[in-house]
Amino acid sequence: VIRLEENYRSTANILSVASELISNNKNRVGKTLKTTMEEGELVKLNCFKNGKDEAIGISDEIEKIKNKHSFNNIAILVRAIFQTREFEERFLKIGLPYRIIGGIKFYERAEIKDCVAYLRLIYQEKDDLAFERIVNNPKRSIGESTIKLIHEFSKKNKTSLEFSSRKMIEENLIKPKAKLGLNLFLDLLFKWRNELKVKKINHVKLLQIVLDESGYSAVLKNKKDIAFVSGFKGKKVLEKFVNSKKFNLAFRLFPTNISQVLSFAEKKKYMPQKSTWFHPKPLDGLISSRIIS
Repeated sequence: VIRLEENYRSTANILSVASELISNNKNRVGKTLKTTMEEGELVKLNCFKNGKDEAIGISDEIEKIKNKHSFNNIAILVRAIFQTREFEERFLKIGLPYRIIGGIKFYERAEIKDCVAYLRLIYQEKDDLAFERIVNNPKRSIGESTIKLIHEFSKKNKTSLEFSSRKMIEENLIKPKAKLGLNLFLDLLFKWRNELKVKKINHVKLLQIVLDESGYSAVLKNKKDIAFVSGFKGKKVLEKFVNSKKFNLAFRLFPTNISQVLSFAEKKKYMPQKSTWFHPKPLDGLISSRIIS
């Protein structure tokens, strides 16, 4: 047995605590960790009831030392990337700059952007970027060639992609298989707009309907890489987003304007001038998802 016992990164006190913990694992081959580094500061153990309390406690500690240390010299090590979400929400709320190393920010995940694109298009039928993102998401047999034809028709007639799609279907300019999927998508958009404008359902219920009826929920059910984001599988990740403080704050600020809500949730550009809840440029502080061993 060859034991790799020399550690080049940690101080003696950290290794001492690690060794003590490892020694309790009776099924592990024993080893004595050693380092050439100094003893360093004593290891502190803080206990919290849940992730939210932990994020508050650690952010309070950072606030105490931020005038003495650069944010670039402050790091939070987590075992799994889903654990960063509580920290992200806390840092956004108090305006503490940060960046994620080794993972994607919760609000920048493709699933969240898809969710926002659906809501954007429901509100504004001329949102071509949103239309292009979700027209074949999930798959509806609307391929690149069909989308290219819609773009050409739109450019020639100076109309939105959605309007162009409807006209092309009327004029039978879409292949049968793609026409079927496109028709279904356009019918759903009409229904969802009716839910929003006539029935006036709230944004949480609307998102639940969109996820189920679009087929997005079914696609996410077995999508393995999303399961770890927040401990919820599939559509619950997106429901977590739409129920988040950030999204609901936007709806409280702009109760009658979903366009401003989505811009706020996506870009944080509709921020009250005196608010310090959201940092416009999170660059310095970092959260690392490297495993502590």
